[in-house]
Amino acid sequence: VSEKVCPRCVPQLVYDGIPRGDLEQRELRLSVLSEEGFWENILLGEVGIRLRDLDLAQEKMGWFALGSRGHGTL
Repeated sequence: VSEKVCPRCVPQLVYDGIPRGDLEQRELRLSVLSEEGFWENILLGEVGIRLRDLDLAQEKMGWFALGSRGHGTL
């Protein structure tokens, strides 16, 4: 998420003390919610990003397509 789009969002992934082999088997799941309702947030979509597909030594910036719950894994 760009700070220009959402100034409250600062994209940062911090990992420490987790063996690299464990990280490569994990997935980062991001959910985007709407703040429209007074009592509940509405799910706009989500995406799963497999950490094994990323070079964790390099910063990764980009756009990911949101899918419905349970879909959209990259």
